[in-house]
Amino acid sequence: TDRSDRKLAAVLVLRELAKCAPTAFYSKTHNVNVQHHAATAAGSSGGGGGLATMAGLGGTNEFLDNILPCLRDPQPIVRVCAADALAECLKILMERQRGSMT
Repeated sequence: TDRSDRKLAAVLVLRELAKCAPTAFYSKTHNVNVQHHAATAAGSSGGGGGLATMAGLGGTNEFLDNILPCLRDPQPIVRVCAADALAECLKILMERQRGSMT
């Protein structure tokens, strides 16, 4: 559908933004406790409930608030690309969090 096509384009842009401009991307996601969210997501039971919980923790987060509906899209390609974008986001957040701990 047209809506899924738009979601696909959006998640592809977000993924590339995370890869190519991590500093700009970080400014929208820096208020997240990544280790807690990663543990929550890993412990979820395939239904996405853990990810929904993830968005509500650690303050508001524009990226997570907008990527979660894409993870539940009926089109598999949209879901896969959204998961890739989320993985890039978490990678950036973990690297920055590790850097701030040293």
